[in-house]
Amino acid sequence: MWRLRRSQKDLSRKKPGSRRREKAKRRVARVHRKVSNQRSDFLHKLTTDLTREYDLICLEDLNTKGLAKTELSGSVLDAAFGEFVSAVWATLKNGSESSTFTEPPGLLWQSGGIDVYGATFGSSFRLRLRVR
Repeated sequence: MWRLRRSQKDLSRKKPGSRRREKAKRRVARVHRKVSNQRSDFLHKLTTDLTREYDLICLEDLNTKGLAKTELSGSVLDAAFGEFVSAVWATLKNGSESSTFTEPPGLLWQSGGIDVYGATFGSSFRLRLRVR
């Protein structure tokens, strides 16, 4: 990120309409493209590893809009959870992996700080307990 910061700072100091400003603009665009490629490459490798290692992938539907309003907003927005979910779907749709993807299980019962979630996966029924 320091390279992006530096190239943007250099761009801001160039005279509008000059050739050096055009070169600086291309440099900023190149750094942005590199960061984007690094993020998508990491996401692709992560989702491929996850789908190869696990037979079942269950993701929780997070309220990212609400989380972005907290003090963790920078971390939440950098994580790009929506992109991650899309990448998992795309990896599984390719058909090369044997994993299945399911929506998060529904809340069955809630009492005294214990939540019980359940969902059917194929012919089996699984439960997950969460203690608050």
